[in-house]
Amino acid sequence: ETPTINGKTAAPEVPKRRGRPPGVKNAPKVETLTEQAVSGEAPKRGRPRKGPAIEFDRDALARSLKGTHGTVAFFLGMPELMISDVEAVELAGAFADFAREFDFEPNPKILATVNLIGVAGIVYVPRVVKVSQRVRAQKLARKSAVDSAPPAPDTPAHDSSSVN
Repeated sequence: ETPTINGKTAAPEVPKRRGRPPGVKNAPKVETLTEQAVSGEAPKRGRPRKGPAIEFDRDALARSLKGTHGTVAFFLGMPELMISDVEAVELAGAFADFAREFDFEPNPKILATVNLIGVAGIVYVPRVVKVSQRVRAQKLARKSAVDSAPPAPDTPAHDSSSVN
């Protein structure tokens, strides 16, 4: 039995569905339609590219990679981890190509922060390691000097009866 309100038949209440109604598609932007109409291209699927990708400074990236590898090699005592200038340039080029092809656009603030940390590591890690090695060597030298020192001669016992 259908309900009536003021003598009129009311439609049964259908629960609302979430999301977009069936059959509705995303409409392309007007700018895209006009560009495609002018150029005669078919609409492209997928996410449109943002502007031109960030171009990495390959020389700076190569220097950073070489310094980072050198610092890690020094810190771990593994000279095999060092890379040559040629390897650093090739690795930097591969990274820049990867970033361009996959639209990898890092936040410039994050990139600057990572660069600062990398350069600071290249500059200060070897110094910290050398200072800690020197301090450790000084402690070992002092300890061995104390251990190898001859024992102090026995002092005669203090006799209180000899004091007048």
